[in-house]
Amino acid sequence: SDVSDQTTNNMYLYNSAPTVVASNPAGSGTIVPGGTTTLYKFKVTADAAGAVAVKKFTFQIFITDASTTTAGTTDLGGFTFLRAGSDITTSAQITQISTDGGATHLGTPLTVETDDTNDLENNTSYWVQVTFGQTPTGDTEQLVGAGETVEYTLRAIAGTGFTTTDAF
Repeated sequence: SDVSDQTTNNMYLYNSAPTVVASNPAGSGTIVPGGTTTLYKFKVTADAAGAVAVKKFTFQIFITDASTTTAGTTDLGGFTFLRAGSDITTSAQITQISTDGGATHLGTPLTVETDDTNDLENNTSYWVQVTFGQTPTGDTEQLVGAGETVEYTLRAIAGTGFTTTDAF
């Protein structure tokens, strides 16, 4: 083989892995209709061997309206994403990528960052993805330093139709 036909990039391999642990409060919470609600809260820890870089997080969300399976005001929209309590939504892209529990992906992901635009409705299994770098193929990643733990939070605005018997 001709050596001039080969190309390489420097590659580095570290013996480091992230640990992801839920940090949602125990028990059931209260959904405030029309208010901002925490959907998921979790911690990412990089071991002492080195930093880890995270490209995206994917969440499965299903809303149950106890009184109906018809779409209405029991929905979620206006998604935001926090790192260590600081809103980092502007450095991420939060999109709906599947409406059938991940069996197929949407050809064009739908933004869910603006309330009442592509809201998630009840009785549908959605996948929502938080991608860093403002595009699904962007090069920016969330870095968690060696031995560091960072807490992330996914939030959304709950529709006005939620009652005490509804859930997500």
